[in-house]
Amino acid sequence: PILSSSSVLGMMAARNGFVVTCPGNAATLSMDNADLRARNAELEREVSALKEQVLALQAELTGRAAVGVDAAAMDGSPIQQQPAPQQHPQPGAPPPPRAPPRHSLSRPQCERYSRHLLLPSFGVAAQQRVCGGSVLLVGCGGLGAPAAMYLAAAGVGRLGLVDKDTVEVTNLHRQIIHTTGRVGMHKALSARLTCIAINPTIQVEPHLSGLTPSTAVQLVGRYDLVLDCSDNPATRYLVSDACVVVGRPLVSAAAVGTDGQLTVYHYGEDGPCYRCLFPESPAPENCSRCGEAG
Repeated sequence: PILSSSSVLGMMAARNGFVVTCPGNAATLSMDNADLRARNAELEREVSALKEQVLALQAELTGRAAVGVDAAAMDGSPIQQQPAPQQHPQPGAPPPPRAPPRHSLSRPQCERYSRHLLLPSFGVAAQQRVCGGSVLLVGCGGLGAPAAMYLAAAGVGRLGLVDKDTVEVTNLHRQIIHTTGRVGMHKALSARLTCIAINPTIQVEPHLSGLTPSTAVQLVGRYDLVLDCSDNPATRYLVSDACVVVGRPLVSAAAVGTDGQLTVYHYGEDGPCYRCLFPESPAPENCSRCGEAG
């Protein structure tokens, strides 16, 4: 049978809980007002409960649940908590509630990194270490570009960018930290602009001369962690040797074509270094770069 447009409209409306009358070609829709009011009241209760949860979480993060907030913190300065007076519980009394963990994160930091703070495996303590830490990133190319952007977004307090090359058009399809308007600019400077745009609260230090045997040890020693995102064996050995001398952990990665690898070196007192895994440098004919292999 052939259904008229009014019949189809009536079927669709009935499926969605509406009562439909179709005098002629006009359709009049009505809904039970009592049901609508009940749904609205239910939603209002849910919103009220969520607001209470948000307020409780903010109080826990900022320490306001147990101690007062210093008035200076209202302008974004670190929140300083006063130690709670020592109490001696009476025999048989329930244990006192645990005070929120102390921290030095400012109110804007608590807001920016709130999703990190909610993670049980990360939390306030880990975010404080990130904000107070420093990372040296060697190479602002295909590997260094996304690494630098994520480190900046995560809140690493001080980020060093090492690269002596300039931005080329052939870089732009994969080195997403650079832009067309920055072709010809030092990669370290271009990367700094993007990192600061992502997170203006961190320090970003460009090193335009690259890494040399005369500067490697001193430069590596200024940072807590080193990321090797370079594209040649000579630099990889140099970075690893400098990390061994000054005792810094090294995260090294490489990618050519569709293959990649990532390794952590010199972690802890007895962690192996790059030379432990590769005692001898590979022959030049066995090393490929993106310009040759993609």
